[in-house]
Amino acid sequence: MKSRSLKKQKGLSAIEFAITMPLIFILMGAVIELGLMLVKYQTLTKLVQNGARYAATEIYDAYGIPYSEAQEKIICVVVTGSTSNLSAGCGNTEDKPLAALEESDVTVTENGDYVNVTAVYHYSPFVDFAVIKNDFTFELSASAIMRMTR
Repeated sequence: MKSRSLKKQKGLSAIEFAITMPLIFILMGAVIELGLMLVKYQTLTKLVQNGARYAATEIYDAYGIPYSEAQEKIICVVVTGSTSNLSAGCGNTEDKPLAALEESDVTVTENGDYVNVTAVYHYSPFVDFAVIKNDFTFELSASAIMRMTR
C-alpha cells in the first residue's frame, strides 16, 4: 500500500517547484525594484534639501547676487549634488547622483522669507518589460522649504 502511494507522488515536488519558482522570482524582482526606487527617492530628497539649505544659508546671505543667477546656482547644487565649480555653469555633470535628473526638472521659488526647491525625477524601472508595450516611467517628486537668513 505504501509503495503504491509513494510511486504516485514521485516527481510531484519537481512540479511544485516548477510552478512556484517563477512566482518567487517575480516577487523577489518586485521587492528589489521597490528598494531601488526608494534609494532613488531618498537621493532626490537629500539633493533637494541640500539645495534649499544652500539657498537659505549661502546664496541669499550674499548681497548683490541677481535672483536669476542665484536660481541657476541652486539648481546646479540640486542636479550635481556639489557646491564646487558653480562659477562655470553646473560644471561636471557626468558624476551626477541621479543620472536622469536635468536642470529643467528643478524649480526654485522665493516667497517672502522662504525659499522652495522642488525637483521631479523620472524614474524608469531597472527591469524592462519587453513583453508589455507600456511605458513604466513615473515621476518621483520632492520638495523642501527653508527660511532664508538675511
